[in-house]
Amino acid sequence: MTRKINTTSAFKKVGQPTKYDSTIHPALIIKIFHEGEGVAAFCAESSICKRTFYIWLETYSDFKEAYELALVKGQRYWESLPLLKPHINHRYWQRIMNGRFGTDRPRLPQFKSMNVRDKMQAIWRAVENGELSLDDARKLANSVLLEVQIEDRAPVATGNIPSREELLKQIAMVDRVINSGILNAGGDITKITVPLT
Repeated sequence: MTRKINTTSAFKKVGQPTKYDSTIHPALIIKIFHEGEGVAAFCAESSICKRTFYIWLETYSDFKEAYELALVKGQRYWESLPLLKPHINHRYWQRIMNGRFGTDRPRLPQFKSMNVRDKMQAIWRAVENGELSLDDARKLANSVLLEVQIEDRAPVATGNIPSREELLKQIAMVDRVINSGILNAGGDITKITVPLT
């Protein structure tokens, strides 16, 4: 004779109940980041590991929202430090800014499956919208030019590809616009409409 096992009770979820408290932790993370500390300080204060922290981010929407606000408050704190403490170690400060807030990551337009003309127009739009500095735009335009030079040495593909002369003309136009000093006295980009054709 076989005996049936109640499988629903045999495989109950084991482990500790969550330590997350929606009345404590969202406010705590904002407070800790506002004081210039980060994830490690929050985890230590809450007696959790970093893995649990990231699980909470995925599980609790109020915690994720508080974390996003905490990042802004933390960045504000770190951005104000050189003004408040002029003798701060700037190399250390820059590493914190880069690591926590990505200040060293370029804000470049995505060029996936774009032709050269579309890339040049995307660069121009990014400059107009203030998403790219003039220096970044110049670097991108030069990389597009390099790409054209590489493609010129490759076998010619079929399709509606602009000629080398047309591309160089477009690149020269973007370079002229960048070099023409389109910044106004306040350092903002002045809106100029220049056709790329």
